[in-house]
Amino acid sequence: MFGCKYKTDINAPSLHYLELRGITLYDYSVNFSSSLVEACISGRCDFGLLKGISKAKHLTLNGDVMWSLHIIIRAHAFPTFHNLKKMVLHVGKPVNWEFLPNLLMCSPKLEALVVPEGLVVPKESGRHYYRFYWHRPESVAECLLLHLKTIEIFNFVGLPGELYLVSYLLERAEVLDRMTIHSYDFSGRPRVRKKMESIRDEAFSFPIRSSTCKLVFII
Repeated sequence: MFGCKYKTDINAPSLHYLELRGITLYDYSVNFSSSLVEACISGRCDFGLLKGISKAKHLTLNGDVMWSLHIIIRAHAFPTFHNLKKMVLHVGKPVNWEFLPNLLMCSPKLEALVVPEGLVVPKESGRHYYRFYWHRPESVAECLLLHLKTIEIFNFVGLPGELYLVSYLLERAEVLDRMTIHSYDFSGRPRVRKKMESIRDEAFSFPIRSSTCKLVFII
């Protein structure tokens, strides 16, 4: 029924895997103890749910959750994901990467970051993209200094915001072993594909903090 709100209590101290899908995930009271290994959240979420999954080792958040973060942070500080090793982030519309620094700051042991759908989403025409603007944080997340080993980004189209974010991660990730960037498939658009080659060359010119890092750019 429209306008109705529900409170959801989940008490599962031995749960290992959680997958929630929906568009109205609000008012959660959650107890997963430290048994939770993997959580995959699709839909909007609230602070109670975010705090409840903060002990997971592998976390997947979809675009609606990313949008919810800007609502959550108005009233709360993000919980710390002390056990998190791998984070998979799906882009949303409107594009919201402004809270990526917060997520990194709250994931001190993060080792792998994956963006499977890309950093931007196409507009209805299919030839232009929703842009995003991102500001470098004043402090550097602990995971960038000590733990983050791999970053993988798909559907890269080379917009300024994407390049700015990539340059920041390469410049700040001190123990990074590999960053893999997969270009969007422009095989049917030779002019754009040629432009992607110059964007790839630009990316290879970015300063890289880690002496062991290998940058792979696949067109």
